[in-house]
Amino acid sequence: MTVVEPGDEKAFLAPLPVQKLLWVGKKTARKLRKMGVETIGDLAKIDASVLKQIRGLNMSEHDLISLSENDRNIIVQETLNLLSSMRKLFFHIASEAERLSGSGEITKAQEYLSSIRNYGSSLSGPDHLQVVQLHGKAATGYAEKKLSELQ
Repeated sequence: MTVVEPGDEKAFLAPLPVQKLLWVGKKTARKLRKMGVETIGDLAKIDASVLKQIRGLNMSEHDLISLSENDRNIIVQETLNLLSSMRKLFFHIASEAERLSGSGEITKAQEYLSSIRNYGSSLSGPDHLQVVQLHGKAATGYAEKKLSELQ
């Protein structure tokens, strides 16, 4: 397992191929390459309004309904797998924050909890499937509760 410290996320993700992102398959990757996007870092530089025009990068329930049943099943399974991985990472970071807090490293624990809150907030928007939004809201709520306890 790779541990990415809070604040190092962008540097870690930027050089990775864009296809490492959920819902960026071969077709979307081809569209992105035509725009000069090869890595996640390249993708981060593109205006969000342009990205919303590329099918597969902005998946709402409405978008999901318009797909074939097979494609829907694939996306739902990929989403569940991703949420399972994110949940494991979330619990790992939360456990580490608890350990740091218990050993008196409050500032470091707050950094870890802030990264969980930021992660949760990034998933809570209306452009995500409801299950992803709920996961994001749960992570945000947990982090905010723990942060308030440390103050």
